[in-house]
Amino acid sequence: MTGLNRKTLMRLMATSLERTPRSRERGNSYGPEVDRALRVIYERADGIYAERLTPNLV
Repeated sequence: MTGLNRKTLMRLMATSLERTPRSRERGNSYGPEVDRALRVIYERADGIYAERLTPNLV
């Protein structure tokens, strides 16, 4: 069902499920110009979600 084998599931159940923080955070890929452009497109399209927004960007 889970795609994991029995030993892996037993190990995961025995440990804490809290995420450990990343040692290094990723930076932004795009600048503020791209963010502003996407925000305008999103608002003009009446707040559609990503699956419908992506084809309009191409």
